[in-house]
Amino acid sequence: MKKLLLTLLTMAVFTTASAQFSLKSLANKVTKSAKQQVEKTVNEAVNSVVVGTNPFKDVWRIDGIKAVGVKTSNNFGKVWLVINAEAIVPLKYGFVGLGGSLNKSYAVIDGKTYKPYGDVEEKFELPEGVPMEINTQGKKAIEITDVPASATEIKAYNMYIYIDPSRHETVLWKNIPITWQE
Repeated sequence: MKKLLLTLLTMAVFTTASAQFSLKSLANKVTKSAKQQVEKTVNEAVNSVVVGTNPFKDVWRIDGIKAVGVKTSNNFGKVWLVINAEAIVPLKYGFVGLGGSLNKSYAVIDGKTYKPYGDVEEKFELPEGVPMEINTQGKKAIEITDVPASATEIKAYNMYIYIDPSRHETVLWKNIPITWQE
C-alpha cells in the first residue's frame, strides 16, 4: 500500500511539473506570436497611411514617411518630410540623394502644386544596417514653403531619388499627413 501511494505521489509530482513546463512553453509561444502580430499590424497601419512604392527595395527599406510643418506667419508655413529608412546593402556612394533634378520633385496640397526652390538633390548618409531618420528640414530641394497652415495632408509628393548611376527614379507618394509644430 505504501508503495502504491508513493508511486501515485511520484506520478502526480512529475505530471504537475510536466504540465507546468508545457504551460510555460505554450505561454512563450503565444506571447511571441502575439508580439509578432502586433508588430505586423503596426507596420501595416503605418504603410497604409502613405501610399506609394519603393523602387529600390533591394537596396533600402523605407519604414515610414511623415510630413512636418511649422508656421512662418499666421496663415502659412513650410513643410518638409521625415523619412525613416535603412540601407539593407552597402550603397555605392554611401548616401541617398533626394529631391531636385530639373523640377521632378513637387507636392500637391489641397489641389495646388508646390515646387521646392532647390534643383539639386540633397544627399543623406545611409550606412548599411543602421536605421536612420532622414529629416529634410531646411533642404531647399525638398522643403515646401507658403503652405496654408490649415493643410492636413500632402495629397501627393513626387520625389526624385538617386542611389547610384544605375538606380535613380522619380516616385510618387500619396496621403502623407502633415503634423504642425508650435
